[in-house]
Amino acid sequence: VPQPYPRPQPWIVNGYDFKTGIPNPSFLSRLNMMLSEGDKLGMVPIVQFFYGPQLRRFNGNNTAINVSITSMVDWLLGSNYSNILVDVANECTGKDFDGTILKCSDA
Repeated sequence: VPQPYPRPQPWIVNGYDFKTGIPNPSFLSRLNMMLSEGDKLGMVPIVQFFYGPQLRRFNGNNTAINVSITSMVDWLLGSNYSNILVDVANECTGKDFDGTILKCSDA
């Protein structure tokens, strides 16, 4: 029987240190493996920085969110991959983005 996602979500996506915004080295290692394979296959992977329910773990710390974005962009540009699509804030009109620099409008 399908179950709705619990609120708050109990699992943690550990791409970042939620207090500092610094990317997790083991996350970057796994991402590097996936992007390298994507390059070999001529694929265009989508790298998503933030998803609403996980963003709550930053507790509105916009400084840490900004560090996360800057760090990820710097890492991606320094990695010299051929084709990457970046999705900074997936579904950014949702309530999970309220009070953050990532909140966007439908307009």
